[in-house]
Amino acid sequence: MILLSRALTRGFFLACAWLCVAGAMPAGAAALQASPVLIELTDKSPSAVVTIRNTGTEAIDVQTRVMRWTQADGEESLDEAEDVVASPPMTTLKPGTNYAVRIVRTAKGAVSGEEAYRVFVDQLPDPDKQKTGTVALVMRHSIPVFLGNGQAGQAKVTWQLGS
Repeated sequence: MILLSRALTRGFFLACAWLCVAGAMPAGAAALQASPVLIELTDKSPSAVVTIRNTGTEAIDVQTRVMRWTQADGEESLDEAEDVVASPPMTTLKPGTNYAVRIVRTAKGAVSGEEAYRVFVDQLPDPDKQKTGTVALVMRHSIPVFLGNGQAGQAKVTWQLGS
């Protein structure tokens, strides 16, 4: 009986906390979505499309950037990319709309090995709605992009059963 009472009390307080948080959120909050979640480019297919959506009830400003993504000695590094770009880099999405952003390799020549990038789709804060002493929450999608020469083919999986 005591355990049931504790569970009900805990559930009540969690429900109250959720209502307080949900009540503090703006009624017309915007929702930014982006797809796909992974992009693979090759010499023969040097572009892709990222679809961004505003499922909210208010217009939002969105910025799309491409960064070169490298890892060395366990550390990640993001640098401005010039050989892969997003077009257009900025837009305003009306409520309930979809928009296509092209990710394009602008560098000429063959790709040697594999290159990695990140496409950042950022909801920009609305300066008209910012208030002193508050925090503006905005969405960021980080989509990995891998650029290869298309020669990798299918992975060869081998296995054996031993005793």
